Amino acid sequence: MEKDLISVIIPVYNSEQWIERCIHSIQNNTYRNLEIICINDGSMDGSMKLLRKLQSEDSRIVVVDQKNGGVSAARNAGLRQAHGEYIAFVDSDDWVHRQYFEVLKKHIENDEAGLICCECKSVSSFVKDEVEREIDKISDKRFSPGEAMKNFTAKARVWGKIYRASAIGNIQFDEKLAYSEDLIFNLSCIPQCGSVLIFGQPIYFYCFREGSLVSKCREEDQLKIVELCKSQIDANSEYSDAYADEAIKLLLAYRYGMTFTDRYRFAKKKVGSEYRKIVKKVPISAGERVIYSAMFLFPLLYRMYRISTDKTLLVWERIQREKRKNQKN
Repeated sequence: MEKDLISVIIPVYNSEQWIERCIHSIQNNTYRNLEIICINDGSMDGSMKLLRKLQSEDSRIVVVDQKNGGVSAARNAGLRQAHGEYIAFVDSDDWVHRQYFEVLKKHIENDEAGLICCECKSVSSFVKDEVEREIDKISDKRFSPGEAMKNFTAKARVWGKIYRASAIGNIQFDEKLAYSEDLIFNLSCIPQCGSVLIFGQPIYFYCFREGSLVSKCREEDQLKIVELCKSQIDANSEYSDAYADEAIKLLLAYRYGMTFTDRYRFAKKKVGSEYRKIVKKVPISAGERVIYSAMFLFPLLYRMYRISTDKTLLVWERIQREKRKNQKN
C-alpha cells in the first residue's frame, strides 16, 4: 500500500464514445498522485485501442484486459490491482471536477475518516465551466457508521467517494448481483470506517443516458437484497435497524418497479406481508412508521416521492409504458 496514492478504478465496457472524456477529467485533476486503473471488460468497440493510446501517453494509467464479466467483476479486478492508500471508483461515461481528488483527500485525511462522499450531479452533456469552477465551500458533515448506513449519499453508490483501502480490506463486489451491488459493498464497508464524511457540493458528474436506465428495477435481484438485509436482522447485527430501513426501502422500490408489469398485484401483496414481518422484528420510530405506512398504503405517494428525487424515472416510466404497449400489440 503506497501512502497518499489514490487508486482510481474505472470499469470499461463499450465506452469508446466517453472514455477519453472521463480519463482526461481525472488526468487534469489538481491532485497528481493517482494510479488510474482501467479494466476493459470485454469491450467489442474501440475502447481497448483508446485505452492503450492513453496509457502510452501517461505512465499513471494501468490497463487490464479481461473477458466480459460485468461491472462487479471489473471492479474486483481493479481492487486486486490497486496499490493506493485510498480507493476511488469512476464510471467510464462520467467525469469529475478538476479539484475532486484534492478536496476529498484533504477532508478524509484531516478527519481520519474511513470514507468520504460528495454529492453527485446528473447531467446529459459535458459543461466545462462546471468542471473548472473554483470550489468555494469546503465544509462537510460527519456521520457515525449507523447514521451513514441510513444515508442515501453514503450507501447508494461507489462512485462519488474515496475510501481508505483499510476500510475495504478484503471486501469484494458480489459478482452474482446485477442490481444494488454498490449498496451491498457499501453496507459491508461502512461498519469498518469509524466515521463517514459527506462533502456537500456536487463535484462528481453522472452522465444520464436512457440506455443506463434498463437495470433500475430488477425483480430477482431486488428481492435478493431484501433477503440479505433480513439475514442481518435475524443475526441481531449491531446495525439491524439500518438493514431494516434498507429492506423496507427496497420493498417499496420493488413494488414501484412492478407497476408496469403483470406481476404488480403479486408484488403489492408480497411487499405488504414482508413489511409487516420486518417491523415486528425491529422497532422503528413513530415518525418512520407513519411515513413508511403511508407509502405502503398509498403507492402514488411513494411514486411522487421517487420522481421528486430522481427525474430520470419519468423517462424510465415512459420506456416501460412503451414496452408494455408493444407487448400487447
